[in-house]
Amino acid sequence: MAKHRYFQLRGNVWQCVMLIPKDVRHVFKATHFRRSTRHRDLTQAQIVGLPWVAEWKQKISRARMEPDTIMADIAKAKATVPEGTDARTGIPHDQINCVTWRQIDAWGDHKVIGDSRGFKVTTARVDTDQFGPVVVVTGYINDEVDEITVMPLLMDEVVTSVIWNDNAASAHTYVPTLLGEQGIPFGQFSEEFAEQYGKSQKDAKSALNGGAKIFATLDAVTPDSVQAWVSHETRARETVVKHLAILSSYWKFLQEKRYIKQGAIPFQGVSIPKTLAKKKGYGPFEWDELMAIRALCDAELQDVVDIARYTGMRIAEICIQEKTLIHQGVECFHVDEKAAKTGASVRFVPVADEIKHIVLEKRNVNAIGKRFGHAKKKIVGPNRQKSFHSIRKNVITFLEQASIPEGVAADLCGHEKQTITYGVYSGGSSMPQLLEAIKAIKAGNARSAQLA
Repeated sequence: MAKHRYFQLRGNVWQCVMLIPKDVRHVFKATHFRRSTRHRDLTQAQIVGLPWVAEWKQKISRARMEPDTIMADIAKAKATVPEGTDARTGIPHDQINCVTWRQIDAWGDHKVIGDSRGFKVTTARVDTDQFGPVVVVTGYINDEVDEITVMPLLMDEVVTSVIWNDNAASAHTYVPTLLGEQGIPFGQFSEEFAEQYGKSQKDAKSALNGGAKIFATLDAVTPDSVQAWVSHETRARETVVKHLAILSSYWKFLQEKRYIKQGAIPFQGVSIPKTLAKKKGYGPFEWDELMAIRALCDAELQDVVDIARYTGMRIAEICIQEKTLIHQGVECFHVDEKAAKTGASVRFVPVADEIKHIVLEKRNVNAIGKRFGHAKKKIVGPNRQKSFHSIRKNVITFLEQASIPEGVAADLCGHEKQTITYGVYSGGSSMPQLLEAIKAIKAGNARSAQLA
């Protein structure tokens, strides 16, 4: 069986496969390395595949030296210290029994890991009967022992990849955090956390970046510090509440990963000041504003604007369109699960004649948004209540002015229906109803152009 290690037969061909350790899977975003050897003979497959295994092992070793991985090891180690132990200073000396002190006195090899507060610092790993594996840190002044700190670091990875590493730069970077001289940055694990937010990553990153400006390190987060921050907030109430919810999720994520100790979540139970203003929503463009913005756009951006003003689709929904589909005999845009903001956003949107000439292709939504923002700023200035999303406001205004039922408008624009009857029990608007809504949007565009 050992002969076949790293090799699996798939059909008639051997594949080279290696499991990626859990602690570095977030680096590779995978659970296995896998590659076909293109050989049916195992011996030939091993000749081809074993060098890949060696390469993969090197990648894993390098990944364990990535900043996030090392900081994760340090965070886990600090979070596992025994109750009553100060994670920043190690185990109090009066808690160390005579047997452990004798084991420390008899320690073997040790290495200089750098200077700390003017001390020369050496360290060694000692296996004790009392605490298990510990790291003994000794500070010297003029070769005289000044202090001894026993750190209950239970993670072998920390000892291996940081303290016993021959890379001086690595020791200089991480030893201060390891010794408790500086905390772990608040946003150290934000990228790993934000990945689980899918299409809402932008909101997650915004909340975490804001939190990092308030709390320099994870140690700085306490119920009192969070309340003090919220009490001085000036942003809209909805924004503060949303960011608190995301930061609460981040704290739960840190606890689940064992990066911090278990316990209460300081971002919950916070008192929100009643003086915080309500968030101002987006408003529609004046028609001459929208046309002036469109005139400043390049051809690609004009196409995106035109699709928006004849459909009400969101910018991200437009930018993912690569082709139209025939649905119930009608040419439609299809907003699938990948592009949908919510479950209600999955839909078919009939294509108006005025935009059927547009060549569809996948577009960079961030680049499109920035270019539109630059053009918008030249016409309406830094007005935060007007953005690409305002075109949806124009479209919904056209629908309301044409007396299109609200449920049909919601189905066309991808909004949740507000009533239980339509929102829960209805099968949705029919294609003829959607076509009538598209006609209302076309009429609204034509009428606005005549009045301008």
